[in-house]
Amino acid sequence: MVGTRSIKVFIALVVLAETVFAQTGQSTSPKPLTYGLVVDNSSSLLTELPKVKEIAKLTVSSNTSDDETFIVSLIQKRKTALLVDVTTDKSVLLAGVNSLQREVGQTALIDGIYSSADYLLQLKNKIPDRRYALVIISDGEDRASNYKPEKLLALLKQLKCPLFFVGFLYELDETDGFVQESPRVKARSLIEQLTKKTGGQAFFVNKGTDRTKLVDLLTKALRN
Repeated sequence: MVGTRSIKVFIALVVLAETVFAQTGQSTSPKPLTYGLVVDNSSSLLTELPKVKEIAKLTVSSNTSDDETFIVSLIQKRKTALLVDVTTDKSVLLAGVNSLQREVGQTALIDGIYSSADYLLQLKNKIPDRRYALVIISDGEDRASNYKPEKLLALLKQLKCPLFFVGFLYELDETDGFVQESPRVKARSLIEQLTKKTGGQAFFVNKGTDRTKLVDLLTKALRN
């Protein structure tokens, strides 16, 4: 049996919660999401491009009606481009992903992410009352960037933008050089640096990875 004192305490808590909401205007509903989907379609991912596109399409398909997305095609610096401008239209986004073809060129990974973050900052300056993030799908190997990771991290910190990374590392060489780390170790280190320091998360793909489950984890983290 519930006592009179317990009922009074419960009513007091409800009144307090309503008062706090009235004073702050804060809602428990999450802000709508705007994110950039940066897709590596360089020649280094030639054999994996169908899987890359599948993950990109699954990610877009998870969008809510309020989510906005733009897509960047990531290759070398002069070819990296805005493939689809920011939109809520899934059919336009999916068509953009389907149009991706393998491109020849040395991947400018950091430069491409920097350009995407800079565009996201422009969007945030126009509409600040949204959540903003970047999703990168790549093998994580940077071969031609001018920017250093520190410059990119400074921009992401200014933007308060978490970076989420889907890494296709298993095709990279894992043999260390005489004085250098292997391409796989170097790529993993870069991915973990960028995701951890921005409050994002890394997801690594293997040959047997269930890509539907991976995207489910990714989208939950993206909207958390």
